[in-house]
Amino acid sequence: MSSDKKNVKSPIYSDVLFITFIIFIFFACSIIIYSEYQTDKRIEQFEHQLYGFCSSIFSEVANGNYNLSSDELSKIKSFMRLPIKNFTIYEWSGNKWEKIFSTDKELFQSIYLSKEFSPICFPDKFYQLGELWIYNKNTENLKNSHNPFIICGSEKNNNKFLITVKISPALASLILSKDNPTRNRAIAISLLIALLIAIIITFVFHKNLVSQISKITRYAQDERDKPENIWFNLEPIVNQISLLHKRRQEMRFEFEREAAVITAKSEARFRSLSLLRDITSIGNSATSIELMMKQFLEKLNRFFHTYAATSYIVREDGKVDIYVTDNVPNKFIEELDDKFRNNADEIFRRRVSKTGFVFLEEAKFVTKGTILEDIARKMGVIGYIRIPLLHRNEYLGAIHLYSLRVFPNDETFEKLLIALGEEISVALENRKLYSDLEHRLKESLALYEISKALISAVDYDILLEQLLWIVQESFGFAASSILLLDEEKNELYVKAAWGFQSDVYQHRIPLGKGIVGWVASSGQPLIVPDVKKDSRFIPTDLDFRSEMAVPLIVGGKVVGVLDVESKEVNKFSEQDLWFLSSLAAQASLAIDRAKLYQQLKEQAIRDPLTALYNRRFCESYVQNQARELLLKGLPVSIILVDINGLKRVNDTYGHSAGDTLLIEIAEFLKRNFPQYPIARYGGDEFIIFLPEISEEQLDDIEAKLRKLKVQWQIKMTEKHPFPLDFAIGAATATRPDEFELIIDYADNLMYKDKHGLSSL
Repeated sequence: MSSDKKNVKSPIYSDVLFITFIIFIFFACSIIIYSEYQTDKRIEQFEHQLYGFCSSIFSEVANGNYNLSSDELSKIKSFMRLPIKNFTIYEWSGNKWEKIFSTDKELFQSIYLSKEFSPICFPDKFYQLGELWIYNKNTENLKNSHNPFIICGSEKNNNKFLITVKISPALASLILSKDNPTRNRAIAISLLIALLIAIIITFVFHKNLVSQISKITRYAQDERDKPENIWFNLEPIVNQISLLHKRRQEMRFEFEREAAVITAKSEARFRSLSLLRDITSIGNSATSIELMMKQFLEKLNRFFHTYAATSYIVREDGKVDIYVTDNVPNKFIEELDDKFRNNADEIFRRRVSKTGFVFLEEAKFVTKGTILEDIARKMGVIGYIRIPLLHRNEYLGAIHLYSLRVFPNDETFEKLLIALGEEISVALENRKLYSDLEHRLKESLALYEISKALISAVDYDILLEQLLWIVQESFGFAASSILLLDEEKNELYVKAAWGFQSDVYQHRIPLGKGIVGWVASSGQPLIVPDVKKDSRFIPTDLDFRSEMAVPLIVGGKVVGVLDVESKEVNKFSEQDLWFLSSLAAQASLAIDRAKLYQQLKEQAIRDPLTALYNRRFCESYVQNQARELLLKGLPVSIILVDINGLKRVNDTYGHSAGDTLLIEIAEFLKRNFPQYPIARYGGDEFIIFLPEISEEQLDDIEAKLRKLKVQWQIKMTEKHPFPLDFAIGAATATRPDEFELIIDYADNLMYKDKHGLSSL
């Protein structure tokens, strides 16, 4: 009887225990799997927080903030809520990583990092997340309970950076494994729950449970009765367990799918926010619109993995600035220049309100028969991402990213493009305002410097050089020049130049020829956007593409031209023309004033009768030029000439005849000694200065003069009824203290010559 009872009880209790065990295993495994999943999620979340921290640090370093203060570090770490122990930032110097900042002892030696983690290794040992390069073993290193750390890289503003971050092991373990202490308690509770569920399943799914229990009870009381098989209806229970298992798998799959979607969206949002932050950073740090737009295009091109990018920015003067990435073919750029550079109406005519991906087929009315159509056919471009640039409902232009694949025009994608367009438009408008302010400041400073030059400068040539130097320093034109008008020959000649070859001073341009000749003849300022398309342009060896010229007018008369040139097409604007005209007006006054000063200065050192230098010039020459030559060890010689018979001419024919005689002797001396300074030293005395002429050379010159004197005497005899003659005295100085002595010595020689040869 006892044996029979065991045979009855054994199947019942063993099956109940088996079901309980299966359910327990299911719950325990679920708890363990879920716990591991949560740990992985925490590690992933922890990683993203660390990468956000690294990105923030890289942004600070890229902006030049190499020395982060403790307050800044505390704010960053408290904001991120990260258990960071220390970190070190390195910058690639070309052949090794150089440490630029560290909060504590370095995690690795820079030699090891340079060998194992050079930028060349990035594609093999790192993967890219937005602008960051993530080390492949970061997740594995975070799980290291003794020494958790991560390594990240980045490239900003053409500089490469690397950061090593050491994590506090205790805090990292607490964050990553905070549910582990409760796992055993959860498994124990799951055992009780499994037993309870087993009983419930038995009550719910076993139709004859009560009768079976009664039979078992009766069998226990009466050994003669044998129970029927209480598990004859076990199939429904097994089916329900299978359904539960299937449902669990479906829920797990659904959960993993949703988690993957959420992770993907989070990563996309993170990358989008990183892109917007980078766009803002570029807009704040770029020094010019051209540099800023090129950096925008390169950043967008890399982010969307497109083939190439172009942008069209409408200027206030109605012209269009075109910016492209480096891989855009030159033929395509030239085609864009021809169509849009000087024709903003074409941009507005082709304006498309759509934001997002545009198939080339949709824009066939624009691309048909163009270079873009050939590029699309050869490179596989199927469309472009269009980002319109709008600021306060004003159309500034657009950015086109030429793509080899299709982008979905969903709400998220469109919102990202709109946000990018707004950020770039604000940055563009701010840069325009800054550039305009900077340009106006340069103009004001230039005009101020020119005003100072006008007040202080009196030398004609120095003044013109100063004017060009101010223009070049302020605006950096490729070349600039001031040409003056030769009224006798009706030609322009270069008086001052900057950025040209040295032989430019030899060039002469007839009035009306070339661009500067046209400006001089018409008296009108002129801008030539592309000199290669202007028939008036005179080609040169230098590759100039645009030119601007304004006339220099004094008293309503054109006296010259101020000309600037650039190697860029369409470089000059109406604002530039206004400034150059203002500068030219002041330059004209300066030239007139300098000319007047030069005339007064020349008159002060010229003899009004003979137009030779006067005694004041002689004194200045002795004190300056002659003294300087003698100090250098070079000889200086002089020849004194005195007219014999001047008094007789004055007494016989009057002073006008005497003046004529003085003029004739002056012309005689200038004609025969054109390269030397000649001065009227006294009433009938003249002096010829012969710099760097030795005593032996002086003898030859004196002999030549005496031969010429004979020819002069014959000529004068034909004009006057009595003979005329002049006396000569010559001497050479070799030391500064001899010069005044040689004048007296030459005077004595001349006196002897005069009285020894005079027949009067």
